[in-house]
Amino acid sequence: MGKDVLQRCRGCRLGDDGSVALFDHYGFNGKDFLSFEVDNMIWRASSLQAKDTQRDWNQNRVKNQYTRFFLEIDCMETLKRFLEFREIDKNHTVSPQVFVSSKRQGDTQNCSLSCLVTGFSPGVIEVSLSRAGETEGQDMWSSGLRPNGDATSVTLSAEEECGDQRE
Repeated sequence: MGKDVLQRCRGCRLGDDGSVALFDHYGFNGKDFLSFEVDNMIWRASSLQAKDTQRDWNQNRVKNQYTRFFLEIDCMETLKRFLEFREIDKNHTVSPQVFVSSKRQGDTQNCSLSCLVTGFSPGVIEVSLSRAGETEGQDMWSSGLRPNGDATSVTLSAEEECGDQRE
């Protein structure tokens, strides 16, 4: 007996022009199976195999009313709330915390210098190290921006052979 897969995609979309799209679709083994028509509160079979399910589900008016309510009310309210949070996050800035450390390389005067910058928002930052007022960077490695667990960002930069004259 083979493995069967049932997939569901339901949600709401708010267009740039204010248009609203509501959807609830099922797929079975990679093919369209059933789709909900919100305006008519009925299910439409996309294949012969879905006809029995369509008939059963269309008889369940309470479930169909709930599905419509979820899409029109719950989904749209949740989507609008997420969009508001995204707008707030875009305008919310958090100053970074900077941690610099060095590690000697054996018995030489050379060291590795690391700079951890964390907790900043929005996720745009440039990290540079300077020596005697001159920006260093040719030999600098960076982790790039990474997400922090608190919706801020983090990056790690390091440079080999930093010597003793850092600012």
